[in-house]
Amino acid sequence: MTDITRLTQEMKAAAEKAKHAGEAPVMPFDTWISMLNKYQITVCPDNILALVAALELKEEQRANWFHMAQKLGNNLDAAEKRIAELEREPAARMVVTPTIWKHYTAAQTAIIYEKAMTDAGIKWRSIDD
Repeated sequence: MTDITRLTQEMKAAAEKAKHAGEAPVMPFDTWISMLNKYQITVCPDNILALVAALELKEEQRANWFHMAQKLGNNLDAAEKRIAELEREPAARMVVTPTIWKHYTAAQTAIIYEKAMTDAGIKWRSIDD
């Protein structure tokens, strides 16, 4: 794969030297020619095509990452919405109580149920109230 940074730096340096060579009021002819030759060698069609291909690949990768991030964001939104729905439904809350009732009196069982429902965030009231 083409190193975009290296290729662009080389092209930029060659272009700056060629620009300087074109603007220099006095410069030996061979120096001027060598700068222009360096520019033509560096900014050749193969290098430009390689740079364009590398940039297109990076753009495609960026678009794929962006699409993936959007999809994950949508999934997160849907999950948060579902969690909010489940938290609003009292029936969806789980109440954990002991299963061995023979060891508890009726009053103890009521206390256990009351605590479990309170801990689960379920609003309740006694029918005796």
